[in-house]
Amino acid sequence: MANHCGVFLREFEELAGYIGRTLVEVSMSAPAQYSTNLHELPRPSGVPSPDVSSLQNIDIPMPGPLARLTSHGRERHFRVELVDKAGDVLRKVLVELRPRLQHWLSTTFAALEDDYHSQTDPMRFRNSGQDSASSGGERHELQNDTLCLRGQMTAGQVRTGTCE
Repeated sequence: MANHCGVFLREFEELAGYIGRTLVEVSMSAPAQYSTNLHELPRPSGVPSPDVSSLQNIDIPMPGPLARLTSHGRERHFRVELVDKAGDVLRKVLVELRPRLQHWLSTTFAALEDDYHSQTDPMRFRNSGQDSASSGGERHELQNDTLCLRGQMTAGQVRTGTCE
């Protein structure tokens, strides 16, 4: 579970860092009359955590004398017991967590996108009459990144991976 959330948090932080650096570069290269006050992009917070209280009452007995002879025997015993006693409960916990995590992820990305637009729309509006060909490539890359991240949340299922 931590690995799955970690992947999304890393991607969010990388995207937020890229957007923040781009905003700083744009504001520094723009003339003073076109600059805007930049503020820090939102940080991910409030990651939903699973309710693991149902896992607290699981009791796994010690392995028998033969299984205790080797580490492989002990490991096999505990694996079988975990699957038998905790497998269904853990699946239920993860099924209940999935929609909460998907909602958190979509709202967090929406907040990042809204904040980005709130900082760039004034610059875009002021520069709409000027030649914007130089920023077209960067805009295209940002749109591709946004589409890739949205594509990772398709059909109600969060997929992990990296966007390139």
